[in-house]
Amino acid sequence: SNTGCGSLVVEFEDLSTGNPDTWLWEFGNGTSSTLQNPVSIYSNSGFFTVKLTVTDVASQDVHTQTDYVKVYNNPLASISNNSSIFCVPEEVLFVDETQFTNNITSWLWDFGDGGSSVLQNPNYEYSNSGLFTVSLSVVDNKGCESLIIFDNLVDAKEVPVANFSSN
Repeated sequence: SNTGCGSLVVEFEDLSTGNPDTWLWEFGNGTSSTLQNPVSIYSNSGFFTVKLTVTDVASQDVHTQTDYVKVYNNPLASISNNSSIFCVPEEVLFVDETQFTNNITSWLWDFGDGGSSVLQNPNYEYSNSGLFTVSLSVVDNKGCESLIIFDNLVDAKEVPVANFSSN
C-alpha cells in the first residue's frame, strides 16, 4: 500500500512497457534505487512524489507520480480522570486528551472491571472494589490508531462499615 500511518514500507513494482534495462527510482524521501522492483521506507509523515526513469539501448522515459505516497501522523492517545482513589459506588469522568493531526472518529475505553465505552468523554460508575487498569484506543479519519494503557489507574475501595460485638 502507498498510504499508511507513522512509518510505512512501500514495495514498488515496475510496470514499464518495452524492454528497459536500467531503472532509477527516486522515492521523494531522500533515497533512490536502481532495482527493477525496489522497497523504500518512509519514516516521516508527509506526501511524497515518486519518479521512475527507465532506459534501454535507444531511449529513456520518465514517469512521475505527485504525492503518490501518503504517510499520516499517528494520534497520541492520552487521558485524564477526575478521581483515582475513592469508595464505591463512584461515578468517574474520563476525558480524552489525545493529541492528533487528523480528526478522531472512534474511541474505545476499557475501564478494567469489564465495563467499556465508545464515548469520547464518558462518565463511568465503579460499583466493585479493586485496582483497575484503564485503556483508551483511538482511531482517526485516516485509519491511524493509538492505544494507551494505565496500569492500576483506579483504586476503588469498599466503604468501611463499623461493627462490634460483646458478651
